[in-house]
Amino acid sequence: MWWMMGIASRGLVVLTLVAVGAALSLSAMAVYGQVPGNNGTVKIHAAGTNADDPRTEPHPCVFYIAGFGFDPAATGTYAIRSWPPSDPAGVLVAQGAWGPADGSGDWQTELMTLPDGHYKLFVEQLVPRAPGGAKQKTFWIECGPTPVIPEASTAVLVSTGAALLLATGLLARRSAPARTRPGSATR
Repeated sequence: MWWMMGIASRGLVVLTLVAVGAALSLSAMAVYGQVPGNNGTVKIHAAGTNADDPRTEPHPCVFYIAGFGFDPAATGTYAIRSWPPSDPAGVLVAQGAWGPADGSGDWQTELMTLPDGHYKLFVEQLVPRAPGGAKQKTFWIECGPTPVIPEASTAVLVSTGAALLLATGLLARRSAPARTRPGSATR
């Protein structure tokens, strides 16, 4: 029995157990860092923001989605839905694919815009398949009377309604009062 061992022997047993525990912890951390998973985060960036900026800008007009820390070479999809208090809520307004992520697991979409309102972004990593649910981010689009899309040749209008308005020439002429959110000041 261990309690009958001498002090030196007990110390050796304890030291051995601590060493084994530390080795297991280190090997688990090494394996965890290599296993594909539901890692990474998503941000909303206003047009002109550096892609490596880790901040989110939740009130853009023209924007892109930036992903950070996903698995290298990962690919996936995104979906944007209208979100309360926008009415109607829950309507799919944009969707697309992202990736492949670079060696650091970073990626970004093309520029896009939506009509003024509140939205929720859902991002899923599909390759390699990741456990867990979608990454999510809520944001407001606040363009005012006329959205301006820099370098329109690379921008993507993702709302069917906005595309129809653009096609008919009404988007450039639309004029709407600035929206305010509860608790915010009028612009």
